[in-house]
Amino acid sequence: MTWSLKNKLYASFGAVIVVVAILGAVVFGRMQEDARLSSEQDRLQHAALDAQTMLTHLIQLRRHEKDFFARSDEKYETLHEDQTRELRQVATRLQSKLKADDADLRQRLDTVSAAFDKYHAGFQAAVTAHKKRGDAETGLQSEFRKAAQDAEQIAIAEHDDKLTVLILQIRRNEKNYLLRSNQQYVDAVHTLLSQAREHAIAASTAPAEEPKPQESKAKGKEGDTAPEAPAAKPAPRIRPESATRVVAALDQYLAKFDAAVDAMKELVRLDGELHTQTSAIEESLEGLVERAARTADEASAASEAVARSSEVLVAVFFGGALILAFIVARTMSGQIMRAVGELSTGTRTIAAGDLRTRVAVKTGDELGELGTSFNQMAGSLQEMTGNIATATTSIEQMVAELQATVSEQAAALQQQAASVSETVTTATHLSRSSEQVSDVARRVLDEASRSVDASARGLEAIRQSVQGMNDVREQVQNIAATILELSEKTQQIGTIISTVDDFAERSSLLALNASIEAARAGEAGKAFSVVAGEVKSLAEQSQQATERVRSILSDIQRTTHTAVMVTEEGNKRVDRGVELATGAGEIMATLSGAITSSAESAKQIAAAARQQSNGIEQISTAMAGIEQFSRQNVQATKQTETAAHTLASVSKQLKSATAHYQR
Repeated sequence: MTWSLKNKLYASFGAVIVVVAILGAVVFGRMQEDARLSSEQDRLQHAALDAQTMLTHLIQLRRHEKDFFARSDEKYETLHEDQTRELRQVATRLQSKLKADDADLRQRLDTVSAAFDKYHAGFQAAVTAHKKRGDAETGLQSEFRKAAQDAEQIAIAEHDDKLTVLILQIRRNEKNYLLRSNQQYVDAVHTLLSQAREHAIAASTAPAEEPKPQESKAKGKEGDTAPEAPAAKPAPRIRPESATRVVAALDQYLAKFDAAVDAMKELVRLDGELHTQTSAIEESLEGLVERAARTADEASAASEAVARSSEVLVAVFFGGALILAFIVARTMSGQIMRAVGELSTGTRTIAAGDLRTRVAVKTGDELGELGTSFNQMAGSLQEMTGNIATATTSIEQMVAELQATVSEQAAALQQQAASVSETVTTATHLSRSSEQVSDVARRVLDEASRSVDASARGLEAIRQSVQGMNDVREQVQNIAATILELSEKTQQIGTIISTVDDFAERSSLLALNASIEAARAGEAGKAFSVVAGEVKSLAEQSQQATERVRSILSDIQRTTHTAVMVTEEGNKRVDRGVELATGAGEIMATLSGAITSSAESAKQIAAAARQQSNGIEQISTAMAGIEQFSRQNVQATKQTETAAHTLASVSKQLKSATAHYQR
C-alpha cells in the first residue's frame, strides 16, 4: 500500500495529537482535583476567618457590656444588640459554609451558638436588674433617695438635729454600699433606719424642753417698764403629723433600698455568670478557629501534593510526545529532503540553460507528482523557446517599417504645431489689449457710479442741512419768546418786592412807636416792648431780604436783555445759513444731473468693450484648443516612436534570451 504525503503527515500528526490528548486528559483530571482541593481550602480558610470574626464580635460584646453596666448609657446596650446581631449573622454564614463532612466543626459551632444564646438571655436579665436598680435619677435608687430627701427636709423643718444626723448617716452608708457592695453597710443602714424611726415616734410624743424666760424691757415715751409675758405651754419636739410623714418616708426608703440591694446582688451574680459564659464561648471559638485552620492546612497540603504529581505526569507525557514527534519528523524530513534535492538540482540545470534536463522522483506521493510535473514543464519550455525565436525575427522587421513611418509623421506635426503656436500668440496679445480697454471702461463706469452716489448723498445732506437750519430758527425764536416772557415776570416780581419793602418800612415804624408806648407804660409794657422789638427785627430782615432779591432780579434782567440780543443775532445768522444752503442744493442738483449723464455714457462704453473682449477671448480659446490638439498629436507620435524603439529592444532581448537555452 502506497501512502500519499498528505496521509503520512496526517498519520504523524494524529499520533502526536493522541499523545497530547492523553496528556490533556490526565492534566485536566489533576487540575479538577487541584481545583476541588483549592476550593475546599478557600472554604475552610473563610470558615476560619468567620470564626475569628465571631471571636472579635464576642470581645466587642464584652466591652459594650462592661460600658453599659459602668455608665448606664443605653447607647452601649444598642451597640451590644448590634454586635449580637452581627455575630449571629456570621454564625449563620459559617453554618452554610460547613458540609456534612465537617462534623467536628459543626458540633463546635452548635456548642458556641447554644452558649451564646444562654449568654444573651443572661445579659437581658442583667440589663433588667440594672435598670431596676437604676441610678440617681431613675429606678429604685431614685425612689429611695427621694424618700430619704423627704424625711431629711421634714427633720430640718422640725429643727430635729438628731433625726437629721441619723438620716445623713443613712445616706452615707447607702453611698458606701453602692460604691463597695459590702453587706456591712446594708446592716448599718438597717440599724440607723430603726433608730431614726424610733426617734421620730418618740419625739412626736415627748414634750420639748422649756425655754428659759428672758427679760425684755420696752421704753415708752415716759420710760416705764413693760410687763413680763406669761410662760407658754410646752409643745412636742416633732409634730405628730410630721412624725407620721417621716416614718412613712423611712419605711418607703427601707423597702426601695432593700429592693435595690437585691437587684444589685442579682446583678453581681449575673455578671459572674456572664463572665463565665463568655470565657467558655471564647475558648470554644478559639478551638473552632484552630480546628478550621488545621483542616484548611490539610487541604492545602493535599492540593500541593496533587500539584506536584500533576507536574511529574505532565513532564513524563510531554517528554514522550517530544520523542515521538522527533521520530516522525526525522522520518518524514528524510523522504522529503531527498525528493526536494532532486528537484533543486533539476531547477539549477534548467536555470543554467539546459532545457533537456529531466528528474527521477518516484516516491508515489505528491513529491512524485511534482517531479512528473517538473519534467512536463521542462518539455514545454523547450518548445516555447523555439516559438519565441521565430516570433522575434518577424517583430524586428515590423518595427523597422513602423519607425520610418513615425519619423515622417512627427516632422509634419511639428510644422503644424509651430504655425498654430504663432496664431495663438497673436490672439493672446489681442485678448490682453481688449481686456485692458474693458478694464479702463469698467473703472470709468465705477468712478461715474461713485460720483452719482456722492452727488445724491451731497444733495440729501444739503436738504437735511436746510431742514436743520429751519429747526434751529424755530428753536431760537421760541427761546427769544421765552426770554421776553421771563423779563416781564421779573418786572412783576420787582413790583411785588417794592410793595414788600414798603410794608417792611411801615412795620419798622410801627415797632418804633410801640417801643415808645411800652416805655411809657413802664413795668406793664415790658412784654409789649419785647414783641415790638421782635417785629422791628423781622421788618429789618424783610428789608435786607428784599434788597438781596432786588439785586438778583437786576442781574436776571441784565442777563435776559443780553440773551434777547444774542437770540436776535442768531436768528439773523440762521436765516443767512438757510439761504446759502438752499443755493448749494440747487448747484448740487445741477451737478448730479451732469454726473448721471456721464455715468450712462461710461456704461455704454464698458458694454461695447466687454463684447469685444468676449469675442477675442472665444477666438483665443479656439486657437488654444487647436494648439493643444497639435501638441497631443506630436506627443502621441513621439510615444509611438518610443514604443517602436522599445519593441525593437525587447525583440533583441528575447532573441538573446532564447539563444541562451539549448534546444
